[in-house]
Amino acid sequence: MYKEGILLLLLVILESSFHAHGECRLNVNYIQNSNGTLTYYDENGKIQIQRFPSFDEGHNLTLHCLNQRKISVMNLECDDGIVNPKDPEKCDAPIHAKVEETDADQTCPATMYRIGIVIENEFFELYRACYDKVKVQSHFSDAVIYWKPIHPKSPRPFFDADNLINQMQVASFGAGKVYATFKSIYGIKQNYIKLDINKRAELVIDRGHLTAAGDMTFYDQMYSTFKYLNVVPQFNSINNGNWLQIEHWVGNNIPHKNVLHVRTGALGILSLLNFKKRRTLKPAYLIPDKEQNPVPEWMYKIVRNMKDELLHVFLTYNNIFQKTKPTAHKCCKVMACPLKLEDSATLGFTYCCNPDAFVKCLATLK
Repeated sequence: MYKEGILLLLLVILESSFHAHGECRLNVNYIQNSNGTLTYYDENGKIQIQRFPSFDEGHNLTLHCLNQRKISVMNLECDDGIVNPKDPEKCDAPIHAKVEETDADQTCPATMYRIGIVIENEFFELYRACYDKVKVQSHFSDAVIYWKPIHPKSPRPFFDADNLINQMQVASFGAGKVYATFKSIYGIKQNYIKLDINKRAELVIDRGHLTAAGDMTFYDQMYSTFKYLNVVPQFNSINNGNWLQIEHWVGNNIPHKNVLHVRTGALGILSLLNFKKRRTLKPAYLIPDKEQNPVPEWMYKIVRNMKDELLHVFLTYNNIFQKTKPTAHKCCKVMACPLKLEDSATLGFTYCCNPDAFVKCLATLK
């Protein structure tokens, strides 16, 4: 009994010490029940967007809330380890992330865009995307992702076209349209995309994120990833299979209060055999007559630490129809993976590659 009393006293002292000299953590409830944008002022008095889900004792955050199409602000304080106010203000909607062209990148074969939120006339970049609006093709995205001890559920908003993609091009991602497109490319007897018992096309191809919503902590930042310049046609079971496992593993292995630099991209164009008398390989474009919106053959993720040192490269085959594992892409010098993934066409055959060799080879591709 005496020992239990001493232990309880020590816990109380530690808790008091943490509150007096610690931090305030924004819990899942606070994040999921507010769509606002949080900012703070750094040591130089410059406004910054909040990326970590905590802030230090004695510091303030400002919540920028969009209500009735106007921005209102509310201060959050960290007092004795407790966020004040205790309950978040529910904003009508998140502040809309803007897209604008940015400096050219020699590794981008198209146009580089930056995606961010504007607060008090300051543009706060969340990620970048290399996108070809003529070909309706996302090449890669670059994002800095931050350590977080919590994982709020991702919202499911509409995808934003940002005046880069028209409605016909948007419609090419639809399940019914994909079914019709595959019949036109591979023949009326194709069985890649099937109808369900209600004669509706099965959802086989997703709008697969490059920069994942789950890479972000706050809802306004998650919403920013739902943009067509940030997606590629990715097979649904792969998107929710090994690819999702990779995203989770990367996000869960960020050092405490640290960041990772992540480039996520697509390689090649998937070709499948047609179902005509003479079976030949045909490229999978979701808009075949204009050779737009190609289904990529491979997806890759390059992970660097905050010093820009290469850590990992993951490479996943975006083809659920080839049941045997293909030879790795020529840029991939295969090495052991840091996580265990199932070898499966349905979940996505995956390789881990030597990072230095992969990046050097990638730079030589057109």
